[in-house]
Amino acid sequence: MKKAISLALALALVLALAVCPVSAATKTVKISLAPFPVVLNGQTMDSEYSEYPPIFYNDITYFPLTYNDCRFMGVTTDWNNDTRTFKVDATGVNEAYKPYTTTKKNAKNDSAVVPEYTIVVNGKVLDNTKEQYPFLNFRGVTYFPMTWDFCHTQFGWNYSFSSAAGFDLSSSSTPVVKPTPTPVDPTPVAGGITVTYTTAQTDLDNWSNLDHIVSMSKLPTSVADLKSFDITNEYISAAAIFATLARFETDFDGAMEMLDYLMGPEEPNSYTASFIRNQINQYPYVMRSYFEGATPKNDYTPTSYTLIFRENSYSRQSTNTGYTTCQLYCPTSGADNPRPVTLRLKPSTGEWFLFSDTYKGPMVGVVKPASLDPWN
Repeated sequence: MKKAISLALALALVLALAVCPVSAATKTVKISLAPFPVVLNGQTMDSEYSEYPPIFYNDITYFPLTYNDCRFMGVTTDWNNDTRTFKVDATGVNEAYKPYTTTKKNAKNDSAVVPEYTIVVNGKVLDNTKEQYPFLNFRGVTYFPMTWDFCHTQFGWNYSFSSAAGFDLSSSSTPVVKPTPTPVDPTPVAGGITVTYTTAQTDLDNWSNLDHIVSMSKLPTSVADLKSFDITNEYISAAAIFATLARFETDFDGAMEMLDYLMGPEEPNSYTASFIRNQINQYPYVMRSYFEGATPKNDYTPTSYTLIFRENSYSRQSTNTGYTTCQLYCPTSGADNPRPVTLRLKPSTGEWFLFSDTYKGPMVGVVKPASLDPWN
């Protein structure tokens, strides 16, 4: 009988993007990309390949109120779907710059809409219908006009403009990066493992709009440790799989026993062992790249045993032969795209096990850590 695990369920305080639905009757206006550089706290926004670029309407530059752009400039946003209210508030606390990049080049001309939902700026309701330069909604994100009133009076930003340098915007407070936690002890300790699961809003398109976050106080080192994981929760089961694959770097035989447990009625074979051994020999650091804080620059040294799992509209499948699968995707700092793993449900117990040979997905190579990169 598995031990009961307390699941800490919590929603993020803010939406990852200021995504606000608009009605079909909303007024549409013609906009273009900003025809000059737009610089935020020394960072030039890439108008051509930004998913949410600065735009130009009625001779005014408009700023995208996304999660990352706002926090870089010291403001926060919140969308209440029940009341259809969008709020933006100045905080004066800045975070690191994280651009929204895409491989598709933006068209120079496009269209946006004048939203009809309620807009509240620093606690004051705005009558967007009477504004000379109204808030706009472009690609599902609210944009505000970068006028003196909003930039300087409302948000306390400083800005300058010239035809050569473009629009240079700076927040009044000095941008700071959130402090990096002290790296965890890289040596796993058996027993007493605490597992917590939370959800948070995410800013990615084509996903479920939720990050499923699983944090482990320690990495499991044995089947006995794995039995404290509540694998009736598919996200916790996926975390157990990733933790087990990470174990191959230091204890191959022990990790094979753990993998056998997580495959349920199936079992590893000689090909499984051969494939994993080959991947670990080539990329011994690959599974560390999924944990929080691990980057190529720090040789994939985690700051915590925390993993994020995402799913899309095709993740859940029920086959004609009567079984149900769930494909989850885990972001890695060593590659551009998250890596998949598939789980299969055992209806009689409600447990999720590793499906077939999908352990391969997470073990594909990632970029070399700094210490091994000859170009570093």
